[in-house]
Amino acid sequence: MRLNSINVNLLKCYILLKCFNLKHAKARNCIERSFGTLKVRWGILRSNSCYPIKTQNRFFLGCCLLHNFIRTHMSVDPYEDDVLETFS
Repeated sequence: MRLNSINVNLLKCYILLKCFNLKHAKARNCIERSFGTLKVRWGILRSNSCYPIKTQNRFFLGCCLLHNFIRTHMSVDPYEDDVLETFS
């Protein structure tokens, strides 16, 4: 009886771990695609930076804000074809 309950608990832990790993992998892929999209559009993000971390954070935030602004307010995105070519 005790051995069966241990096996059931191990199986539950295994299933939860597999579920967590799947969700983690999906989130990581989404984040990597997002970084890739930003790197295609903004050259400053393509190479190593010699700026302080605080300045790099501001660059990145500014690039994200500009990217979202362009996607929201422009009917045609000039870099969309480049991004699609990069990820296909």
